Amino acid sequence: MKKVLLLIPLHRTGGIASWGQKFYQTYQNSDIKLIAVDNAPNRSNKAGMLERIISGLVATKRILRSIREQSNKNTIDIIHTTTSGSIGSYRDILIGRFCKQRKIKSILHCHYGNISNVLESRGVIRFLTLKALSYYDQIWVLDRKSFDYLKNLNRINGDIKLIPNSIEVNDNLKITPKAFRNIAFIGNLIPDKGIFELVEAVKRVKHYVRLHIVGDGTPEVINNIKKIAGEDLNSKIILYGRLSNRKAVMFMKSIDILALPTYMRAEAFPISILEAMSIGKLVISTKRAAIQDMLTGLDGSPCGIFVREQNIDDIANAITWCIENTPKADLLCSKAYEKVYNSYRIEVVYNLYTACYQELLKA
Repeated sequence: MKKVLLLIPLHRTGGIASWGQKFYQTYQNSDIKLIAVDNAPNRSNKAGMLERIISGLVATKRILRSIREQSNKNTIDIIHTTTSGSIGSYRDILIGRFCKQRKIKSILHCHYGNISNVLESRGVIRFLTLKALSYYDQIWVLDRKSFDYLKNLNRINGDIKLIPNSIEVNDNLKITPKAFRNIAFIGNLIPDKGIFELVEAVKRVKHYVRLHIVGDGTPEVINNIKKIAGEDLNSKIILYGRLSNRKAVMFMKSIDILALPTYMRAEAFPISILEAMSIGKLVISTKRAAIQDMLTGLDGSPCGIFVREQNIDDIANAITWCIENTPKADLLCSKAYEKVYNSYRIEVVYNLYTACYQELLKA
């Protein structure tokens, strides 16, 4: 049996942690065994740059020690490490260098969607990112833009793979007609997620609609939402606070539209969009990171509604269009379900992982 050393955050929450922990717990292959190593630094969620650097250096030392211990105890065939880039690329360099020294096949799994922006900038992060990318046999990215960019970059020797995230999808979902009057924002209340623009847009919609805001944010952000909502607060615009993941998914079943007009620089592959698609909800979002791939149907046409970033009128018009064109909006929901079932279903994506592993093992 071949052994893959999987470097994931085992004790934290967030996008990479959710993906990694689910993958480690559910992936099964009789020829491949996953061995997990925790690659998460010990720091607070609100850590400043200095704390991030210090905790990252401490974690890097611990991670390298764990990798050596596992490599001495087991015959490791592949080291598969996850990264969010930025200053964490220093750690990726040292891990990649270790793989080269020990002649272990390696995968750098990039869980961020602004790779082209990073590499077109100047400074230390660009240098670290390029250096890290140069060490790995395979580089997995989440979005088409990053894939195309790295494919055309001569300084990268590794094999670039477009590998999406996944979700469990039920068979033969029946898409029921909707009125498209219940809209939800589900996620952390961060200004760059477009939450302020969404609230303002809902206020401008002439039809009767309700915006359900599920998620936690700083007092400043929440107070700003309340200020924008004004007299519509608790009637047209409702704040729920943070819900558990299970309750948030259940809540999503009660709405018609998931709206995520994000322009966040580090946006990657929002799992909330996959969750909405998998239960037949319509998604309104931007073309940021992997979202354009996610909301492009199998026939090449949209299976959701794209809006321009920071454009309140676009968001309001998209909601209005859904209400006034319900049969067409329902069709988008059906196309979205078809896309998520065929492209992002957990069985489909896990087969891609296995194919990449086997390709490395044969090299």
